[in-house]
Amino acid sequence: MTLRIGGLASGIDTEEIIKELLKTQQNKIDKKVKERTWLEWKRDDYRAVNTKLLALRTATADLKQDYTFNSKAAASSNESILTATAETTATPGSYNITVKQVAQKATMTSQSAMNSNENISTVAAQFGIDEDAEINFTLAGANGETAFSFNAGDTSLSDIIDAINEEDMGISAYYDASVDRVFLMSTESGISGITVKMDGMRDSLGNTMVDTNGECVSFLEDYLKLNVNNSSLNEVSPASGHKIASAGALVIHDDASITLNQMYAGGTAPASVSFTLEGETGSKSFTFATTVTLEQMLDDINDERSTTGVTASYDTTTGKVVFSTSGQVTISDDTDNFLSEKLNMTIGSQEETLSSNSAVRIYDPANIKLNYLYTCSTPWSFTLEGGIGNATFIRDSSSGSTQTLQSMIDLINAEYDNTGITASYNGETGTFSLMDSCPLAALEAGSTATSSTLAFNEALYSSSDGTSSGTLTALTNGQDITSRFTYTGTGTLTSATYNSDGTVDFVIAGAADGDTITLNGGTDSLFDAQGNKYLPVTMTYDGTGGEWTYEGRSNTDRKVAIRYDSEGFLADELNIYEYTMQGTRAIIDFNDAQNLEFDTNEITLMNSINLNLNAANPSQTVKVTVSNDIDGAVEKIKAWVEAYNTTLVYMNTELTERRYNSKDKYGGTYDPLTSDQKEEMTEDEITAWEVKAKSGMLRGDSILFSAYSTTRVAATDPVQKKSATYNFGLSADNPYSSLASIGITTQTYVQSSLEGGKLEIDESKLREALQDNPDKVSELFTLNEPVTEIVDGKEVAVTDWNGNALYIKGVAVRLYDVVNDNMTKITEKAGSASSYVDTSLLTKEIGRINDRIETYEDLMDEMEERYWDQFTAMEQMVNYYNSQAQWLSNQIAQLTGSSDSSS
Repeated sequence: MTLRIGGLASGIDTEEIIKELLKTQQNKIDKKVKERTWLEWKRDDYRAVNTKLLALRTATADLKQDYTFNSKAAASSNESILTATAETTATPGSYNITVKQVAQKATMTSQSAMNSNENISTVAAQFGIDEDAEINFTLAGANGETAFSFNAGDTSLSDIIDAINEEDMGISAYYDASVDRVFLMSTESGISGITVKMDGMRDSLGNTMVDTNGECVSFLEDYLKLNVNNSSLNEVSPASGHKIASAGALVIHDDASITLNQMYAGGTAPASVSFTLEGETGSKSFTFATTVTLEQMLDDINDERSTTGVTASYDTTTGKVVFSTSGQVTISDDTDNFLSEKLNMTIGSQEETLSSNSAVRIYDPANIKLNYLYTCSTPWSFTLEGGIGNATFIRDSSSGSTQTLQSMIDLINAEYDNTGITASYNGETGTFSLMDSCPLAALEAGSTATSSTLAFNEALYSSSDGTSSGTLTALTNGQDITSRFTYTGTGTLTSATYNSDGTVDFVIAGAADGDTITLNGGTDSLFDAQGNKYLPVTMTYDGTGGEWTYEGRSNTDRKVAIRYDSEGFLADELNIYEYTMQGTRAIIDFNDAQNLEFDTNEITLMNSINLNLNAANPSQTVKVTVSNDIDGAVEKIKAWVEAYNTTLVYMNTELTERRYNSKDKYGGTYDPLTSDQKEEMTEDEITAWEVKAKSGMLRGDSILFSAYSTTRVAATDPVQKKSATYNFGLSADNPYSSLASIGITTQTYVQSSLEGGKLEIDESKLREALQDNPDKVSELFTLNEPVTEIVDGKEVAVTDWNGNALYIKGVAVRLYDVVNDNMTKITEKAGSASSYVDTSLLTKEIGRINDRIETYEDLMDEMEERYWDQFTAMEQMVNYYNSQAQWLSNQIAQLTGSSDSSS
């Protein structure tokens, strides 16, 4: 802004003179600013109307939906056990539900604080472990499994937690330092779980680490104190002892190593097997001698591809045989049940592929070489720990081609005196098992110097060759098994009689203090039903008390654990699970349906009743009552009526609001104030002025009047019914054709009242309609049926002059459309504040006025510049003449002074 000071030479008020000279131009600008302000106020009033219409449209949208009137409410008699909601399709009534079990995630949690040291930089520092110690464990979750190996001196507990979480196995891990505990949790509830497949530690020399009791150290159990309870493993059965077993059949990676007769038990294979394959191009019957390999059989089938269109293959990853073709593949005539029983296939047809349901199995473990199972050529070792102790088993690379699964089983069983573990292979299932074979037995009360009874927890068996592979024969009631026990001492074992209830009665003569009776460990030992040989059990005579004593084993003594698995052989190839914490499925009874199971506590029954289970209580039946949700419908109708009345009164107010102008004999004109006018007024005066200036901006406005009248008509006019003449509209038997028929009426008209046209609700009448005929009330609001006519015997749609199909619409549908159309018209006129681009008529007009104002302002700036230039030039001339006058004055003064001095 240029600073100018005028009148220095002339003494006139240049600025005021120029302001007066520009006044005419300023009046032009002010007039345009007023025009713009009028338009802006009018635009804002239009937009305010649209805001009200938007609220009405939103409330109306709810009434366009059938579920508003047919929604169902579900109430639970005990929400602490379960809560319930219902879909519109739910059948009203009462349902009885018993929650027997809720779904839970599997967890493994530190059972106590881990006693961590203050320094947690490494696992070695945190737990006081040797820095060279090696930590090994394998975890399996719903999404897979991972073997972990860490060095205690290089790894922190935080690193281990991160490593578990990064694997995305379906297990999340967390360490809470405030309570010094670790938490493992399955990411999904239900039957998904957390499995420990190996847990152990090695010292710097590679030896399994043991504690002071000689038991192998567990990182997860002993240091992290997770509830990996080796005394309660994943299979508990008194008849077989605690067991860890392959999760599925062992996978033989090489089909050239499998002969067909190896799939049969005890050499019972037929000489040949026959079956028929049919594919896209034809069928063929095959017969194979059982001495051929599986690979040879598949090659022969592939040689006939031109005939059958069937390709045969063996999946070395899953151990399954696959038949595939471009269309249907069918197997039939499986006369020897080879395909169904030995290749585990479903007889019949399948699209494109038909495969084994489970891995192909070799029955005899002596025929399974370990290198069929294991692809790694490096040596491996593993450590097993049982209730008695532990032992390490090593396989070197040189024995890879000769060592069999049976030889490994024999090695493990040879150590059962030291571990209490026996190994076995089930040819029927193709699974490998490790069991705690120590018997659970108890010496019954009343065992005296002459008699005693040792009670076993299961039936006893003898073996034909003293091994688990021998023929097992159940001992019979009253059988004499004295030879199976050895008496040591001065007395004599007269007899040992087996009873069918699992007890053995001993008769003794001349027992002395310290005498013992021990179960033999040789070929005449005893076995359980699975062929697990019992370890020696010893009874001792106490001469002081006159009784026989026996240190029985409890479940807490029984243990089968994999403590080390250097190459993951047991975990990966034998698929052994050590310990599993499983989540639980939700189990409920629903009316007469018993024991329904779900993997989540959020259950939907009958596709319409939603349950959220909170707690299990098998002794209490919860009643869920489903009913029509009249309250919900009434509340939505009330909300709609409120929005309708608010909108209607607002539009009526805008249409009839007083307008102050020059013709108004009561108040005069209230134009928008200029900035100069506002400077001379107080804030209250400005507010009072602008209230009147803005009043009546839309008085009598045609667009608003159309919106007002069409909204009223859409809401209150009856809806056409079907009749003999018109085959479209509401159902002929619908008792409701207008709002008034369900208790929603228009208020009595009062002249000059803004409230005219508002709706009132007779709630009792409305509830009665919703209770008696919710479907008919719904139809009144939601109907949207095309108008048709019969032309040349065909039903065709009736259209308007624009070619748009005509519809008979329910109250909510037609009101929604009318409100939407009116909002569109108002938006075309006044635009929307939320729009990025505003092309409305008023906004364009305001833009044109802004352009005119800018032109006037530019012109005034030019005029002002010109006036200042002219007055500046004048000031310069005045200053020049003043200087000349001053000079003449000075000259005259000098001449006068000289004349005086000469005289």
